[in-house]
Amino acid sequence: MNIDFFILPSQEDEQFYQFVSTQVKSYYAAGKTIVIYAEDLLCKELDARLWFNGEDDFLPHAYMTEVSPDYAKLPVVLVSEAASLVGFNKDILIDLTLSNMPVHSEVKHLVKIVDQEPSGLRASRRYYKALQQQGFTINVYKI
Repeated sequence: MNIDFFILPSQEDEQFYQFVSTQVKSYYAAGKTIVIYAEDLLCKELDARLWFNGEDDFLPHAYMTEVSPDYAKLPVVLVSEAASLVGFNKDILIDLTLSNMPVHSEVKHLVKIVDQEPSGLRASRRYYKALQQQGFTINVYKI
C-alpha cells in the first residue's frame, strides 16, 4: 500500500480546500477512483467545490450520507462515517479526519492531507507513528 502525507504550510481553510480539490482532480485525471473520508461539514464543502469553475469542469461525485450502490459506482465519493468505508473498492482513500483509522486491506493508496492547525498536526503525528510501527513506508510531502 502507498501512503502519502501532505503537510500544508498554513492553517488557512481556503488553501486547504484548494489543495484537496486539486489533488482529487489530478487523481481523477489519472484515471483513479477516490473516496474522501471527512467530517460532515467538510464533506459538504468539498461536495460544492468539486464543481470547480465551469460547466465542463465537473468531477462525477456524490456525498454519500447513506449507503447507496448507485453512488458507490461514481469515481469520486465523499463519506463522513467510517462504517461507510468498508467494502469500498476505490484506488485512493483521502483521509481528512483527525482519527487514527485502521488500515483496511482493500485500501491501495492512503492520502492524508494536514494543515498547520495544532490539533490536526498532533493527530497526524500519532497516526504517522502508528502506521510506521505497523511497518508501512510513508511518503511525506511538505507543500
